[in-house]
Amino acid sequence: MKISVIGLGKLGLPFAFFLASHGNKILCYDKNKKILDSIEKKRSPFVEPYLEKYIKKYRKNVEIYERLDDLINKTNVTFLVLPTPSQKDGSFSNQYILNVLKKIGKSLKIKRNKKHLINITSTLSPYSCEKILIPFLEKYNYFLFKCSEIIFAAQRLPFGDQ
Repeated sequence: MKISVIGLGKLGLPFAFFLASHGNKILCYDKNKKILDSIEKKRSPFVEPYLEKYIKKYRKNVEIYERLDDLINKTNVTFLVLPTPSQKDGSFSNQYILNVLKKIGKSLKIKRNKKHLINITSTLSPYSCEKILIPFLEKYNYFLFKCSEIIFAAQRLPFGDQ
């Protein structure tokens, strides 16, 4: 299995190096150059217990990519660990996820006959996958059920009646 992680923030970076610590080769992307520079220097950009130790020990298992399409073309599982800021009405913004899905959707469309699993690890409002994200991909013909799959496995779940 070839794994990619998009979003190397406070959840994504430790997650990527956790996967790398189990012998997986992890391909990563983040647009924040400060985070990427810290990884290159084998330093943690966040205060997180043991993260810097993991970066130093498992950096050889992590590749940083500058282009999302290269990353998608070389993997068959992608974890999206992106911010979903709270909105005034209590729901979560899907804008970062939608922006990335639009970018990687083009690569998924090109892959056509190759399976690719997208795991959304960000916090979402209930039914966001079914009512927003999957229809978004289908609208642009990026999402072919026989070739790509999308699942939701959040690090934390919101409660309420959203």
